[in-house]
Amino acid sequence: MKIFMTGYSNLPQDKFIENLKKNSITMVIDIREKPYSRWQPWTSIKKLPDILFKNGIKYKWMGGSLGGSLFWKDGEECGLFKETEKKVWLGLEKVVDIAKKEKVCLMCACGNFDKCHRSIIAVFLISDYQVNVFDIAKDGSLHEISLT
Repeated sequence: MKIFMTGYSNLPQDKFIENLKKNSITMVIDIREKPYSRWQPWTSIKKLPDILFKNGIKYKWMGGSLGGSLFWKDGEECGLFKETEKKVWLGLEKVVDIAKKEKVCLMCACGNFDKCHRSIIAVFLISDYQVNVFDIAKDGSLHEISLT
């Protein structure tokens, strides 16, 4: 099974959609804790689902169970907090279940995979669910994520 990830960063809307289509993504799962942006208003939860739908792509927000503050504290990776661990595992299981039917891309705002909580989620998906994880770069190319 494959799961894709991307960060929209400063990409224009049309390039973001182009990258998803280039990789045949059928569903975007938004893992931003707060699904809006002052810098990229088109990524707001009030706009993005319609934009994706018009391009044949489904949308689901899962920032409540896979948002960044569940993995980072004061800018440092901290693993899982005891009080949120169950929520995260249930979120990961839901993503894996959806990925059995859809070509899924987990989306966040951060353009740099290594400095984003997507990198931590990727470790869990690879090590605990034996998923092949790919990051979609700004130019649309794929980078397979490995634990080595």
